[in-house]
Amino acid sequence: MNKKYLVAFAILLFLVTAVLSARFYLGGDEDAWICENGQWVKHGNPSDLVPTQECGEEIVGGDTDEHGCLIGAGYSWCEPKGICLREWEELCEELGEDQSLESQEGIAQMIEQAIVDKRGADGNDLIVSVSKVEGNYAQGVAGSVAPGP
Repeated sequence: MNKKYLVAFAILLFLVTAVLSARFYLGGDEDAWICENGQWVKHGNPSDLVPTQECGEEIVGGDTDEHGCLIGAGYSWCEPKGICLREWEELCEELGEDQSLESQEGIAQMIEQAIVDKRGADGNDLIVSVSKVEGNYAQGVAGSVAPGP
């Protein structure tokens, strides 16, 4: 009879420990600011100041660069135009007099210049060929020539 009580007590102790452990491990941060009904409510003793963003308005992927361009959406700063843009949707560089979006050579030259700017090379070993142009999109190949022996 004494052994039955000991086993029951051990099982009860195990269950209580499991429930309390789950509560603390899965219960979240005890010292945090919580958004309730559109207001920031202090929970415990948070070390951070009250959040400055509006309650309930957490932006996922909302990182911006020093110009305010939304990085996660693919935007980057275009200095010549002074705006944030996606370079695959809108060209950053202004077209020169000898370049035209209507010509495949003009587009190839712009792509080559963009690659040279990004790689920091002189572009002498770069080959760009545009085979098809539709609206703001071009299709072709780009590669580099291996240096000779």
